[in-house]
Amino acid sequence: MMKTLSKILLTLAALVTLASGASAITVRVLDRDLQGLFALGDSEGNKIVLRVAQDASGPVTILLIDDENVTSLTGTLRDNQIILDNPRGQTLARYLAGRGLTMTFERVNNKNRSFSLPGLNETKR
Repeated sequence: MMKTLSKILLTLAALVTLASGASAITVRVLDRDLQGLFALGDSEGNKIVLRVAQDASGPVTILLIDDENVTSLTGTLRDNQIILDNPRGQTLARYLAGRGLTMTFERVNNKNRSFSLPGLNETKR
């Protein structure tokens, strides 16, 4: 009886841990030279609102940062989407959906077309 009860408790603990959702993910979108920050967003639950500088576009490097890993991707920021280089043609939104996250774009007014990031030079385009 005690072994069965401890197995049930372990199973419940595992389910509660899984149900609490994925770890928080931070998304940073920089130009290819890693000098200008074009977009940023943090997950809240299973949603990410990516705040993108109003006129930002072109080749980018995407950093996905979670509690344990940093994943680097490359792509192109165009209109209201980021198209990844690998897998070719897949959008960042679809890539994140595969990780259980829903991403939305929010264009923000920024006359310099980039955000400032401490420790990096500010890029004006």
